[in-house]
Parts: sequence; C-alpha cells; structure tokens
Amino acid sequence: MDGFEAEASVYDYIVNVYLIKALDKDREQLRRLKLARAWAHAVDDLLTRLTREMSLIRKRMAKHGCRIVLEEIAPGNNVHVMYIYRRYEHHCYMLPYVLKARCEDKLLALLKQLGEPAENLS
Repeated sequence: MDGFEAEASVYDYIVNVYLIKALDKDREQLRRLKLARAWAHAVDDLLTRLTREMSLIRKRMAKHGCRIVLEEIAPGNNVHVMYIYRRYEHHCYMLPYVLKARCEDKLLALLKQLGEPAENLS
C-alpha cells in the first residue's frame, strides 16, 4: 500500500472547506475594526494558504482515485460527504462542534506559521 488514507483526506478537505467559509464570513466583521487593513492582510494570507492546501488535498485524492460526489448539511447541522474510493461509496459525517474544534485547531496552527515564508511550508 502507498499509505493513502481516503477518509483522513476527506476529513481534511471538509475542515479546509468550512474554515475557508468561516474566514470569508469573519472577514466582513474584521472590516469594522480600526486596524482592518492589517487584519485583512492576515486573513488573505490564511486564505491563500488554505486554498493551496485544499488544491493539494484534491490532487492527492484524484491521484488515488478518490472523488467527492456529494456535500450536504444533514439534519442536526451535521456535515455529510459521500465519496467514491476503489469503486465503493463511502460516507463521512462530522458533528458541528467537532468541525468547529478542528477548524479552530487548524486556524491556530496556521497562525503560528503566519510569520514563516510561504515557500518553506509544504
């Protein structure tokens, strides 16, 4: 085996998608702050890094024959993603509080890296 974990990649994809959505929404709130230009720059950098990482996740999934066919909000605000891997249909569910915690953890990790040059990150 090549070590590809389809389910882990799908969960990373979910976290990135919803963190990008949350940052876009938070950007509107940050525009009201006195230091809005600085915060906008920080959010733009975070969004660039997340978009780049999402692209890498999607490429890695496609390389291994994994594709997402459905993304939806299920009852109870659970995130449901259906994906095809090795010709079988799989489902991932993420509870809202788990998604929020994972997004916050990811954001904190990205903020720690914010001062580092983007070229040094992989």
